Amino acid sequence: MRYLLKLSPLLVVLIVPFLAGAAEPTKEDIARLIKQLGSDAFTEREAASKQLAAIGEPVLEQLKKAVDADDIEMRRRVRELIKAIEVPPFVLKRDSAIVAMALSRDGSQLLTVDADIVPRLWDAHTGEPLYWLNNHTETISSAFSPDGLQVLSGGGRYEARDFTVRLWSVESNKDEKQLRGHTAEVTSVAFLPDGKHAVSGSCDKTIRVWDLATAKEVRCFEGHTLSVRSIAVSANGRHLISGGADRTLRLWDIKTGKQLRCFEGHEGAINSVAFAPDGRHVLSGGSDGTVRLWDRKTGKEVRCFTGHTQSIRSVAFSPDGRRAVSGGADATVRMWDVATGKQLRGWTGHKDVVTAVLFTPDGRRVLSSSLDHHVRQWSVPK
Repeated sequence: MRYLLKLSPLLVVLIVPFLAGAAEPTKEDIARLIKQLGSDAFTEREAASKQLAAIGEPVLEQLKKAVDADDIEMRRRVRELIKAIEVPPFVLKRDSAIVAMALSRDGSQLLTVDADIVPRLWDAHTGEPLYWLNNHTETISSAFSPDGLQVLSGGGRYEARDFTVRLWSVESNKDEKQLRGHTAEVTSVAFLPDGKHAVSGSCDKTIRVWDLATAKEVRCFEGHTLSVRSIAVSANGRHLISGGADRTLRLWDIKTGKQLRCFEGHEGAINSVAFAPDGRHVLSGGSDGTVRLWDRKTGKEVRCFTGHTQSIRSVAFSPDGRRAVSGGADATVRMWDVATGKQLRGWTGHKDVVTAVLFTPDGRRVLSSSLDHHVRQWSVPK
């Protein structure tokens, strides 16, 4: 596959990405390519530009050392490459570990949950703090409503043992509703597409659907034999997928509460699940260090993505469903080609467990949060 990268209004180059599984380029390889940018031969300069752009962020450090090169053509190409590749390195840095993260549908606001278990809202473009949701001090999961005007938080991690789901107004910073029914930690929360209902998964082994107008429980799904670690809702609002410590994924009909099928294959707890945008496939990440793709209709495993060396903590699909991203206890963030299972990128900037990953709405960036106190953003190749 070829990607189109615009380096300047006058220079558009086709980039052939490095094949997944190929050896990472060494510093000597990168230095050779940078030197080639000043070659007398146009074809050699073009080839070097294409290869450096395809490598992406790993070349930035050495490129920046060449911005004042004596050769005019090399300087021009170096600066264009830096501009095309570089991603702002900072989204936000906290004073404590970040255990969960969510992004509004329009990509303007970021919600984080720190190790002090207080949800905080940020401007996703600048990293500037907006405010924190200070009445729910036991939060361990969170989600934005479809319109971005409300937030769900699920609690129950420490001494207070607050097992409620709370509904917040982003505008007023007040918890408007408290949804009570779970008897253990609320590990995962989500809105239904209508914005009028919510779902939650818990260590009490249940999944519950809530009417947000009345704060009443509509139905309860039972089937997992151990704690529910993660839930996700299909784009059409008809199905819910759940992953649990019992090593199973379960597909549910949201309207009836009926379990439609059980997916088995992971060799450890399932920590994160996601629906493909078209609803045809499901993604899961497990404590066995694998990411797996499943056919929703048959319950069959389509492929297994391997590369992480420790437990997977979070998975997500790109907006177009062609790519997936995962983060885990090995402190890496990895991007995958869904159709082939090939690893497209591996990012290694975090220094501790990656707790959450997601794509921005335009699909051009990946955000990752970590116990290293940082949220980082990564450039997605076109």
